[in-house]
Amino acid sequence: MQVSVRANALREALERATGEVSTATATSRGTVRITVPIPERCTDEQWAAVLRALMSVPRWGATDGSGRTEVWAEIKEDPC
Repeated sequence: MQVSVRANALREALERATGEVSTATATSRGTVRITVPIPERCTDEQWAAVLRALMSVPRWGATDGSGRTEVWAEIKEDPC
């Protein structure tokens, strides 16, 4: 799946902040959802970098339903 420059920049920022590998999934609403796990021992500096990245998009959140905290962000993809 190809993603926009904006989605790729967000993915890279989240991976850099957490040191974890993210996943990108296309949704049925024409958006790309980027998900990344948060390290167990996440530092204040890491959280600050994660929040800066998340605040750059209008739709984001977090879950711990899998037993591990993960954050997600959605970016609307422009049709080609």
